[in-house]
Amino acid sequence: MKHIILFLFISQSIIFGQWQWHNIEYDNYDMDYLYDFFFMDSLRGIAVGDGWSPLITYNGGIDWFYPQGLNDLVRGELYFINKNVGFSYSYTIHKTTDFGESWKKVAPAGFHNFSDMHFINDSTGYIVGRDGEIFITRDMGENWTDISFEPNDELYYFSVYFSDPLNGWIHGNEAYKGEFILRTTDGGNSWKKNYINGINESIVIHKHFVDPLTGYGIYMFRSLIVKTSDGGETWIKCNMPQDYNKISSLFFLNESVGYAGGMTAKEGYGYGIIYKTVDGCKTWTKIYDTDVSSNIQHIFFVNENHGWASTGYGILRTTNGGTTFIQEKESTELSTSLISNYPNPFNANTTIRYTIREAGMVKINLYDILGREIKQIVNEYKSAGNYNVSLNSGDLSSGTYYYSLNTGDFVQYKSMVLLK
Repeated sequence: MKHIILFLFISQSIIFGQWQWHNIEYDNYDMDYLYDFFFMDSLRGIAVGDGWSPLITYNGGIDWFYPQGLNDLVRGELYFINKNVGFSYSYTIHKTTDFGESWKKVAPAGFHNFSDMHFINDSTGYIVGRDGEIFITRDMGENWTDISFEPNDELYYFSVYFSDPLNGWIHGNEAYKGEFILRTTDGGNSWKKNYINGINESIVIHKHFVDPLTGYGIYMFRSLIVKTSDGGETWIKCNMPQDYNKISSLFFLNESVGYAGGMTAKEGYGYGIIYKTVDGCKTWTKIYDTDVSSNIQHIFFVNENHGWASTGYGILRTTNGGTTFIQEKESTELSTSLISNYPNPFNANTTIRYTIREAGMVKINLYDILGREIKQIVNEYKSAGNYNVSLNSGDLSSGTYYYSLNTGDFVQYKSMVLLK
């Protein structure tokens, strides 16, 4: 696999310095527009963009790799139905069954411009887009059947969601007539079309459901955050963060904890901003604000510590939920951290240093370049303090390895290079 070079930039704003900026370059050439990204866990992730095939990371976004053997250009939004099977869609549909190592085209024949996808289980899913197109699959995306309702080139479907196999909604817009909702109660065999007005029947995009009935989304034309408690039948306006100009992205871990990203204006320019709520939109806390980034377009968290956010040209990464430097300093002078091994690169032996803030079980594991665990370096109870452990290369081969510090509520990764 070809190695992708990532250049790391630290935020200019110290108070929000817990977000690290990764600018993706390939062969010394800046990648074009970044469309979307998805992470299986705190280590494995995929990023897709315009003009380049998906990149894969096995260490949380520190290093990225280009899968070989891709004959088609894979681009667009990402949707995964489990930890291995997922799709990338825009003008066509590509499917992977090995988390991005390989892809194949599974789109229906003809020209398309897809905008949203939703699966109600591993087998049955829907995809919608321009010209009023609606397709259904019942075999995990291998084949798609056209079930379009009144298709014509004046229709645009923005989003689709099903709360169960029968009940579903599609939000769209029709030229010269306005916004509407398509409603089905028989799994898409028939649809009822209602033109809408008011926030309770708004066009919702970037939706995120935490269970079949409870979900959050963005009201497309007003940049408002909305919530549903009845599977998308009705939506109500949430309390909004302060000082925002545009909300572009949304992600909720559960009904209470969520993140919103967008843009704030400063002296006539737009800069990225991220907020967090822990009470289901009642209040918001700013956790990222800098003059470096532009609009925050996508947000994804695998837990309250590990999260990523993107602009069009790079990815921001946090391993502590975006907690600020000041908040960390006030909590304790001793903070849990993994320090780069020394020497690095190394030949026979290297020393790993780490700090533990609170007493508890500590694990340090070693991984190969594919993210497979190959050695457990530490697995024992430790009191708070500073530690170091020696690693002998033993029967390891030359190459790049990754190692992690895991205390249960904290995980951090570093890389090392063995030269024999």
